[in-house]
Amino acid sequence: MFETRIPEATQVPIGPAAWEAWSPRERCQRLERCGFTPRQAADLTARLEGLGRVRSGWSLDEIEDLLFLRWLVRRERVGDASGSVVPAT
Repeated sequence: MFETRIPEATQVPIGPAAWEAWSPRERCQRLERCGFTPRQAADLTARLEGLGRVRSGWSLDEIEDLLFLRWLVRRERVGDASGSVVPAT
C-alpha cells in the first residue's frame, strides 16, 4: 500500500570517485559509522592516500599533517636550510 523510498539526499555515492571526492576526515567518519574503530579507519584512509603502514597505526591528525606537507612540497613552497626552494619530484 505505502511505498518506502530513501530520499535522494541521503543516498551516498559509492566507488572510487566518491572516495576521491571526500576529505580524509570524511572518509574516517564514514568508516567509523560502518563499524571501524578510529585507528582502523585512519589506517585505511592513510593507505588510500598512499601512505605506508606504521607500527603504532595512524591518527587522523598525522594523516592530515602529512598531506598538507605533501601539498606544500608539490607546490614548491617548502625550502631547505639554505633558503632555496626544494624542487618538486
